[in-house]
Amino acid sequence: MKKAFPGDPEFSWNRFYQLPYDYVLSGYYKYQKLRRQELHELELPIALNTAVYANSQRNPKSPKKALEPFDFSFYRPIEENGPKGYYAACYLHAAKKGDLPSWALFCFKEVSGSARGEAGLQYMLVAEDAVLVGPRKIAEGQFQGLLIAKESASNQVRTFLDPDGVSYDLLVPEIETKIVAKEDAILSP
Repeated sequence: MKKAFPGDPEFSWNRFYQLPYDYVLSGYYKYQKLRRQELHELELPIALNTAVYANSQRNPKSPKKALEPFDFSFYRPIEENGPKGYYAACYLHAAKKGDLPSWALFCFKEVSGSARGEAGLQYMLVAEDAVLVGPRKIAEGQFQGLLIAKESASNQVRTFLDPDGVSYDLLVPEIETKIVAKEDAILSP
């Protein structure tokens, strides 16, 4: 990690062991993404030359489209269209255990491809018509996570239960549609 972020004092040898696991893991994935982008930029001249050569050798009457430099790239940037990796890992863990309500499975396909890392011990908070996946306590009684909720929970206080049976009374923010999945939603008492 020191090589990835050389100027960052948090990744020094005397502070590294104090950092939260999720923070280090997100730093590691961010470095992987930056490194892949760097390798992609380095390979573009060779990919361009290869595409030009391949296009010069093909039959001009061929119905196939011309080859692009990206057709010869190994390190294409990864496009992320799902939730953050930690939220996705918690969501998949809850789905495997059968803890997710059936109405919260509407986004399973989008979530399953972006899971990174492992789910925490408190991987979700569940209410009757709202679920907070991957909750993190950001202040006293305040949680942040991937909110999956029905419209009936909009601007309502709901009692959420964690996997150990501890309950929290939290206000669900406004829900604009029938069912929504919203990242980094903040629920407070």
